[in-house]
Amino acid sequence: LLPSADLWILLELSTNGAESIGWNPSQFQATRQIEAYRSFVKSRKKYVILDASKPLAAVVEDAYVAIIDTLAERADKQLKRRFK
Repeated sequence: LLPSADLWILLELSTNGAESIGWNPSQFQATRQIEAYRSFVKSRKKYVILDASKPLAAVVEDAYVAIIDTLAERADKQLKRRFK
């Protein structure tokens, strides 16, 4: 019913990183949740998994690059279809 996203971005935070921001799940629960999110995202057509424990500017830059690459691929496909 909903259009699928062209790009899925998972901001992955290690369990140590989660504890540093005040989220304190059990080790087992956190590992299980991380694996579930990772599995879901990997089932999508195009995805990127970013290390959210990096400095904010680096994470934003990585996300920006992934988005721009996806938009460039989309534009390239449209141009190829148009000028066949």
